[in-house]
Amino acid sequence: AMNLKEMGEAIRALGAGRYNPSYVVNPDVGVIYFAELGDHIESGQTLALVLHDGKKGAPESFGEYFTVGTEVVAPPKLIKEMIIPTH
Repeated sequence: AMNLKEMGEAIRALGAGRYNPSYVVNPDVGVIYFAELGDHIESGQTLALVLHDGKKGAPESFGEYFTVGTEVVAPPKLIKEMIIPTH
């Protein structure tokens, strides 16, 4: 499992997002994910890489946003619905 809402808030706090329109987004801050929901995970495998400039804190808490279990889960559907024109 991935707590994407909390991850998003943490990344925004590091500078990758805005709290209001006047804030500047830091293009040097972000996350690269190496695993997706439903992937087989090995012990010690890197799940994500947090990119930051170190100016607004450190991303040590990101490990708590992942839950790895033994139950096999199906990956989520990437396309929820297709809308096709009728004419």
